[in-house]
Amino acid sequence: MKDYYETLGVNRDADAGALKSAYRKLAMKYHPDRNPGDAEAESRFKEANEAYEILKDSDKRAAYDRSGHEAFAIRASLEEEIGSLAQFLRPVLRRVLVIGVLLAVLQQVTGINVFLYYAPEILKSVAGAETDVALLQTVLVGAVNLGFTVLAIWTVDRLGRRPLMIVGAAGMGLCLTAIGLAASAQAIGGWLLVFMLGYIACFAMSVGPVTWVILSEIFPTRIRGRAMAIAAFCLWVANFAVSQTFPMMDGNPWLVERFHHGFPFWIYAGFCLVLVVVMIRLVPETKGRSLEELESLWAQEKHALPNSGMTVPVMNQGSAPTSDRQTADPMAPPPPIHDRDGHATDPQPQDAGIEHGR
Repeated sequence: MKDYYETLGVNRDADAGALKSAYRKLAMKYHPDRNPGDAEAESRFKEANEAYEILKDSDKRAAYDRSGHEAFAIRASLEEEIGSLAQFLRPVLRRVLVIGVLLAVLQQVTGINVFLYYAPEILKSVAGAETDVALLQTVLVGAVNLGFTVLAIWTVDRLGRRPLMIVGAAGMGLCLTAIGLAASAQAIGGWLLVFMLGYIACFAMSVGPVTWVILSEIFPTRIRGRAMAIAAFCLWVANFAVSQTFPMMDGNPWLVERFHHGFPFWIYAGFCLVLVVVMIRLVPETKGRSLEELESLWAQEKHALPNSGMTVPVMNQGSAPTSDRQTADPMAPPPPIHDRDGHATDPQPQDAGIEHGR
């Protein structure tokens, strides 16, 4: 991007009067009528016009400043790409990786694939349904899963990630608790399908798709690829563990005698409660935040918890670059710079608007 401040030779905090004065000087100096046939003068006259048109409008100027700031932050993140998995042992990166792995694992251990893999068996063993009826009801489970996933796509950017995850996990926990209690009391009857569909609906509009959205947003740019790979690996390990242990718990004679197939659902309900706590205490809202802003949030040693009501410090948009790498693009006000351990350093502002002689 062009540095319009440099083009006009003004500081970034220049007011409307200073912008107008600088533009008039350049317009008089490089006007085509005063420099007939001079291609360079004509080019600079056009650049001055373009810069002044952007900077004199407060809305356009604010948008220009933001875009330059974000571009700088992206370049800074990419230049800090880490080289080994050992880097994840550093405090800030370890924290965000642990949160990502927790979300990935909890998505699975709340029991979703038990219903997707074993729905016919659950309907037969718990509710006493016939095989053909159980298969038809399983089709209904899939239809609800699809419909509420589409609903999640429509609502995730309207309602936010955290509210959907918290409400969805709480709803899943309630449905699982109801299934466990009804099964233990041997009074499940036709309510099993209702609770199952309620559970699937809550999962499909929250924990199912939104977990992947959050995972793609919370990891800093420089570790996103490796971190996503680790989280996905842990997710599938948890999937395997759940799919293997459910038949063991559901078929265990001692558990069946005492809980009548209700015990596994209480376990999954407990993990739903854990997921609610993790979302409230550890995971920030990512809606409306750039990836670089979230990276700055993680780098704060004592940033506010998402539910604390405190303001989380974000990137400083008023300072100018100081390093050689930064000054290569002087038009972008940088965020606070972080070292490779994730600690924030405060760059000293400098005058980015020194007028250049041409």
